Amino acid sequence: MDQLSALASTLHQEKLKEPLSVLEIKKIDAYWRAANYLSVGQIYLLDNPFLKQQLSLQHVKRRLLGDWGTTPGLNFIYAHLNRLIKAHDIDMIFLTGPGHGGPAIVADVYLEGTYSEFYPDISQNEEGMKKLFKQFSFPGGIPSHVAPEKNGSKILTINCRSFSIKVSLFDNDNGINNHLLDVHLKGVNLEQFKLEVISSRGKESTVITKNIGIAEGLQFIFDVITRKFDFTFSSLQGIGHRFVHGGSRYLSTTRIDPIVITDFEKMSYLAPLYNNACLLGIKECLVLGGSIPQVAVFDTAFHHSLPAVVANYAIASDTALKHQIKRYGFHGIANAFLWNTYVENIKVEILR
Repeated sequence: MDQLSALASTLHQEKLKEPLSVLEIKKIDAYWRAANYLSVGQIYLLDNPFLKQQLSLQHVKRRLLGDWGTTPGLNFIYAHLNRLIKAHDIDMIFLTGPGHGGPAIVADVYLEGTYSEFYPDISQNEEGMKKLFKQFSFPGGIPSHVAPEKNGSKILTINCRSFSIKVSLFDNDNGINNHLLDVHLKGVNLEQFKLEVISSRGKESTVITKNIGIAEGLQFIFDVITRKFDFTFSSLQGIGHRFVHGGSRYLSTTRIDPIVITDFEKMSYLAPLYNNACLLGIKECLVLGGSIPQVAVFDTAFHHSLPAVVANYAIASDTALKHQIKRYGFHGIANAFLWNTYVENIKVEILR
């Protein structure tokens, strides 16, 4: 309370003082404009931080994330609070909202030099500013909201099929999953394959003449995103795998462990082209990811509640039971997403 009273007294004295001098106004305005530019650069720029080159699309991020609307106001307040702190030697904490305006706070602590003290590689020069801009809401970088630094904030999803591999990376930013990049390797087990990478940089495609399997294909993908996007397994919160056919046993998302792996091996015959590929991908990620939690999501799970009159075929029941023959339904993951989105948007509860 004493500190609050002292601060209130200081602010009251500020009101009674003469207006700021022309020089003070120019300095604060210069600081504010610099902080605003650093904020805009984080949201928009991938390269060319000093604008030495004519600005082009290759310098701009394709996916723009960040709250610009509140940013100039935060920078304005920060600049004036810094003036008060320096003028009156005040101990103060600037408490902002629930994370919005992230570019502003990062810009201000970078401009005053604090950020570079904690992160020396983000230096106060052209190269450091380029890293500052690139890392914002970018694979291997920092979230778009102000958030505590922590390991394991990213989620990797993997869809291995007999002829292709799809990988997506998300940043779990305070419960909001920001889509960072997609990778699609087409041509598994063929004479040549094509790799497509879609990120804020745009779309990149590479064709390589080589026969590549599931395990080697995943290794190739991870090598590429590590080299180009600073991907690390240590940055992952978890890995999710699409598993096509869960049979009658696996009806919801399941944590993968040795017992589950054994069950998956026994169920390969249910969808041999897909389940075998999914299993190879899971095993490879268990080797590469170590102790990172991994889960399987099943395409057949969404339709498990189909009534018998719909699910059963007109064959002997003992044969159907022995060989697990019934109508399972497929593409359940996509159907579940569409259904849940529909229910959420009409804001009512519907029993399936």
